[in-house]
Amino acid sequence: RKAGLRASHMYRRVLAEEGDTFGDVASRLGNSHSRGSGLYRLVKTESVSAEKRLVLYHIASEAFETADVRQRLGINPKAKSSSVKPAQVPAGYELYVQSTSPNRKLPAGYVLLEEEPSSRAASKLPGSVAKPPPTKKRKRDADDDGADEDEDEDEADVQDSGKVNWKLLEQLDAAQDSIDEEELVRRSGDLEFCDESVPEDVLEATNDDILAALTSVPDWRELQIVHFPNGTGQKLQWHSVKSGARLLYFHTSDLSVIALELKGRCAVVFGVGGGHPFVQTNRFGYGNSDGSSDFRAIPGKVTPSKVLAQLMGDVWYHGHDSVH
Repeated sequence: RKAGLRASHMYRRVLAEEGDTFGDVASRLGNSHSRGSGLYRLVKTESVSAEKRLVLYHIASEAFETADVRQRLGINPKAKSSSVKPAQVPAGYELYVQSTSPNRKLPAGYVLLEEEPSSRAASKLPGSVAKPPPTKKRKRDADDDGADEDEDEDEADVQDSGKVNWKLLEQLDAAQDSIDEEELVRRSGDLEFCDESVPEDVLEATNDDILAALTSVPDWRELQIVHFPNGTGQKLQWHSVKSGARLLYFHTSDLSVIALELKGRCAVVFGVGGGHPFVQTNRFGYGNSDGSSDFRAIPGKVTPSKVLAQLMGDVWYHGHDSVH
């Protein structure tokens, strides 16, 4: 149980899509939804009645805090209704407000769902989602080249390929210094390179995908903006409502990651951990054992166009094994 969370209420912090209701979000997780068990994030000044629950979410520690929230926000706990502004939310926190409307239309971004007691044991993290059963693969004979694999298995592999493991990336925080790079992207092929160049045509296809995101996704919206204390790094996420694209930029002195997913087209993750650069995509995986690379932090205001431009350059540079 997260610190500061009362036993009577446990929550999951999950992403809603533009136009979702809380019932839609709960349904995707395989849960039912009851009135009042959803909380939306406060992003503009609102009048909040005394009956509605308020929850503070501490981003760095992933802790939910429910005790004395109104006092912390400077709200009179005896007032029947109070005006609450985003500026009242402490730095490093998100404020969530209980919704009593079953048909409330949500913007794209995070919401909280109160967990039913039966599902609490299965949820270890606020944003965790049950993993689908693994795809079964037919065992091959020694001389089997795999060309005649069962069509159903091939279709399952294609469906699972090209998807970024956002659940893993959601767990990135200021204290993390490594990540399991092989778990970052699901793909059907086994094209892997270590300390050797990725074929030119494969790199070109991946860079074309990144360029498509740079030139054809105009509606990036902020999902998460976190600046770690004392200038130690930041974690930024954006989402495109129209295309379903998603983008992440994470940077600290120990670990840096850029992740892009274009729905139905590509998944690309580049990072540097402990001086070792890596690239994981729906087409290939690349690793470097040299351990002498640095991540070039983006100067000034970090924007989606800057992140995508850097991603394209880094994938091209490191994909050619240029450090060796």
